[in-house]
Amino acid sequence: MKDFEETLLKVTLHNITTAISKQNSIDYKAIAIITISGVLISFLARLSSSNGKVATFFFILTLFSFFEAIWLSVAVLEPRNTYELSTLNFISDLDDENDERQVCGIIGTSAEIEDELQDICNEKANKLWNAIRGLQVSIVFMSLYSATAFLGL
Repeated sequence: MKDFEETLLKVTLHNITTAISKQNSIDYKAIAIITISGVLISFLARLSSSNGKVATFFFILTLFSFFEAIWLSVAVLEPRNTYELSTLNFISDLDDENDERQVCGIIGTSAEIEDELQDICNEKANKLWNAIRGLQVSIVFMSLYSATAFLGL
């Protein structure tokens, strides 16, 4: 039974570490979308010399969609409160328990944290996907704006 418990703890801690790593990766991608959007907005601002109605429409639409992509990326970066694994809590909560109950308590708490982190990771990934879609739409609108500005529409 001891080997099973040790293996289960190792797997749980590995899963927690992996979930935290995934969250960091998602955050870095959201930051990249914000940066790319900012660069493209500054590029777009330099091109905004066309006075055509169609070009102006696409310019405003492009700006709106870039700001939407930025807003969605910032939503990905929103801090989340998670239950923290505290050694002091384990000691105080499980001090009077036998060894088997202590191990079960540690495994149960670790599994809850693992599940919570995975839920947060999934939520952040969905928001990131929406931000990526927003950036894609922005680039399409920017292309349309560039074409209409070039044609003088």
